[in-house]
Amino acid sequence: YRLGPPPSMYDLVQEMGRDDRVGDLPPGANRYKIHLSVPLFVSLYVRVMSVTNKAERNKQLVGNYEVLTAIMIPTTCQNS
Repeated sequence: YRLGPPPSMYDLVQEMGRDDRVGDLPPGANRYKIHLSVPLFVSLYVRVMSVTNKAERNKQLVGNYEVLTAIMIPTTCQNS
């Protein structure tokens, strides 16, 4: 499992695709878990805001919010 969200949608899709690659797990065992908490989100935000380059900081903020939105407020199935 991952502690905290992946930094981008690309990483999220890559990590979800690694679950049970071989296909030998029993039904229900093929899961991708992300553990979120407010302190974790705050530490991620502080880390991103410490980036001195404004363009890079904005890129990381947008990527993090895209991932969090996809996880917390999904509009489509992420497994297809």
